[in-house]
Amino acid sequence: MTEDLQLQTENEIDDETPTPSVSDTRPVRERRPENRKTQNRQRVITGFIFAGAVIVIMLPSIWLNWLPLLMFAFVSVVAGQELYAVTRLRFPRLNMGLSMPWRFLFLVPLFIALSYPETARWYSLWSCPDAFSPSWYQQAVWLTGLSLGLILITALLYYMVSTVAWMIVRGPGVLPDAIAAASSGLYVGLPMAIGTIFLFAVPNGFLWLVFALVMPWLTDIAAYYAGHFFGRRHILPGISRNKTLAGVIGGLIGGVLAGALFMLLLMRGEAPCRPGAGTNLLCGALFGLITSLMAQFGDWFASGIKRWFRIKDYGNLLPGHGGIVDRFDSVFFTLPTTLVLALLYLLV
Repeated sequence: MTEDLQLQTENEIDDETPTPSVSDTRPVRERRPENRKTQNRQRVITGFIFAGAVIVIMLPSIWLNWLPLLMFAFVSVVAGQELYAVTRLRFPRLNMGLSMPWRFLFLVPLFIALSYPETARWYSLWSCPDAFSPSWYQQAVWLTGLSLGLILITALLYYMVSTVAWMIVRGPGVLPDAIAAASSGLYVGLPMAIGTIFLFAVPNGFLWLVFALVMPWLTDIAAYYAGHFFGRRHILPGISRNKTLAGVIGGLIGGVLAGALFMLLLMRGEAPCRPGAGTNLLCGALFGLITSLMAQFGDWFASGIKRWFRIKDYGNLLPGHGGIVDRFDSVFFTLPTTLVLALLYLLV
C-alpha cells in the first residue's frame, strides 16, 4: 500500500471515489474505472467457480465428515492474512508471529471430537440413519457446551499470555495493537471453530452447516435484485452507500422463503428432525428470517471495517468480489447464529 493511501484522512476521501483493496498498490490517481459489464461478467464467472469449489468439498463430506476442515483451514489462513494486512494499515506494530495462532482456532474443538469418536456419525443422517441413541439430545448439549468453553478459554488464555509477552518485549504502548490482533483473529477464528462443532456435536450437522453457508449467498442474491429493481432509499450511507431499504427487505424475504423450503424438504422425519410439515415450515421461515438478518449484519460489519480502514476490498484473490473476507463476511455471522438455531430446533 502506498504511503499516500495510508496518510489519507476521512475528510480527504470522496465518498463517491472507490478506495483500493489492501493488495492494490497503485496510487489512486493512476486507477481508471473498470467497464461495468466486464466487471459484472468477471464477478459472475468468479462466483460460479467459487461456488463450484465449495460444492466439491461439501458434497463428498456427506460420507467424509471431516472434509469441511479443508475449507475451514483455507478460509482461516487466507482470511486471517487478509485481515492482518488490513489491520497493519492503522496498527503498524502488529506482529505476524503473535497473529498467526488465531488462524488455527478451528482445530481446538477437535480435542473434544477425538474424545467422543462415536458422535462423528451424527454429521450426516443420510449416510448413517441409525446413529442416534435415546440420549442424543443430552450429548449434543454437553459436546457443544464443552467445545464452546474450550474455544473461549483457549482464546482468552492466548490473548492474555501473548499480550503480556508482547508488552514485556515492546513496552505497554503495544496494547492497542494486541487488542487489534485479538479482535481480527477472533473475527475469523471463532466462526471457523464453531463450524468445526457441526462436524461432530450437532445431530444432522451436515444440513445445518449447508444452511449456514447457503443462506448468506441466497440473501445476497435476493437483496441485489430487489435493490436493483426497486431500490430508491439508501439507508446506510456511512457504511455502504449502495445499501437500500428495498434490498434489505428483499434479502429478508428471500431468506424466509429459502429457510422455509430448506426445513420443509430436508429436515422432516424422525428425531432429531420433526415430522410435521407445518412445524418445519414455520421454523424454517423464522430461522430464515433470523439468519438472513444476521447475514446482512455481517455484510454491514465488514463494510464498516473497510470504511474505517479506507479500503475498497480486503484482497484481490477473487476477481470481481475482492478477498476471502469479502466473500465470507456474512458466513462469519451465520455460523454462530445457525448453531444457536440448531440447538433450539433440536431441543425445544
